[in-house]
Amino acid sequence: WCNDTFPTRPNSLPGSGTRQACRSVDIIKCENVEFISANGKTCESCPPGHFCDGSSMTECGLGYWCAGGKRHKCPKGTVNAKTRQNTSSACIPCDAGSYNTLQGQYMCPFTCASGTYMAAAPAGGAQNASFCVDCPAGSYCPQRGMTEPLACPAGTTLRSSLSEKLHCDPMRITKKFAGDASIG
Repeated sequence: WCNDTFPTRPNSLPGSGTRQACRSVDIIKCENVEFISANGKTCESCPPGHFCDGSSMTECGLGYWCAGGKRHKCPKGTVNAKTRQNTSSACIPCDAGSYNTLQGQYMCPFTCASGTYMAAAPAGGAQNASFCVDCPAGSYCPQRGMTEPLACPAGTTLRSSLSEKLHCDPMRITKKFAGDASIG
């Protein structure tokens, strides 16, 4: 390349310098899974836990794992909360009570809604809310992310009209009489 944008003599036009102002520069082209060395003269393999783009090297971040110079997102239902990870096993399943609908996450951002629970996370992690199940009759789940339902105390039941509050109310039995028939 020529570095002769400024004249070499007074009153000369730019670009009119001598050939001595021009010099040869070797341009290094590396593979996408390599990076250019610090001295700028060689291509180096991308180390585990990093990804490369043919010129630079970058540390593998949260939610990803990097090997062979490439960056891979952790799949749905899993997370990775560490940097410089170099195997897919760095992506661990979400804990019971939580799930992840997104790829490349460092934490499971979603939890089962109140009124539902997840006793155990499926192999590979829960990928959506369908893994959360309704609390069974005779129990309640007052908080998000529950892993087991709480039993209603003896003699109580969860009334559907109060399900938003998730309190167990005393059981009430009423009888109405219409002639000789009774309705309980």
